[in-house]
This record gives sequence, structure tokens and C-alpha cells, in this order.
Amino acid sequence: MLEEGLTLHPVAAPLLLLAGMLREYVDDLDGAERFYRRAVEEDPQLAHAHKALGDAAYRRGAHEEAQRAYTRVIELMPDFSDDVHARLGNLHFRRGEARAARDSWERALRLNPDNEAARSSLQLAAHAVE
Repeated sequence: MLEEGLTLHPVAAPLLLLAGMLREYVDDLDGAERFYRRAVEEDPQLAHAHKALGDAAYRRGAHEEAQRAYTRVIELMPDFSDDVHARLGNLHFRRGEARAARDSWERALRLNPDNEAARSSLQLAAHAVE
């Protein structure tokens, strides 16, 4: 059905995002990323597509690209998800931006107090500064 939908609506960003998710599901990460990029091009306001693109970049170690994508998600939807803020915190920390990292991890915890990754990162960063 998705292929038929894309045939009828080849520039529908939600369909492109879904196609990327399906490519990712079958471990075709390059194909997934191509669909995510097309989704972002077609609808720059689609936060979910930016998140998926950020996740793909994060996985392959393209940290600056991931940071841009996650920053865009937050611009579009500040409370999108705790994991966007947690990963953005990790990226800030890698760049030596301790304050921004802490702010991101704290934001992740406000959105989801059970986010253990953000909590652990905050604790480890506090110990590293001591």
C-alpha cells in the first residue's frame, strides 16, 4: 500500500517518512536516510522527519548533522521527546559545551523523569567537573 501511495503522491512527506521507517526496519539504513532526507525537503516543518534524520546521522557518527537535525526538532516542537533532548545533551557534551549539555539533559528529565540515560549523563558530567 505504501508503494501505491508513493506512486500516487511521490512528494507526500508523511509517506516518505513512513517509507524510511520501513527501510530502517529491514536494516536498510542508507535507504531509510534517503527517504528521511526527501521527507525533510518536502516538508521542512515535519518534526518527525527531522528526528528520524537526526537519529540516522547520530547512528553513523555524523554528530554535527545530528545536532542540526535535533535542534530543528526542538525549534519546531520544544517538547517533542525526551530522547531528542538527551541525545542533544550528549552531542553538546562531546563538543565541550557542558552548560548546554546539562540544560538538554535536565530538559529530557523534565519531559520524562524516568529517562535513566539523561540522569546518568548528568551524574557523570557532575563527577567529571569535580
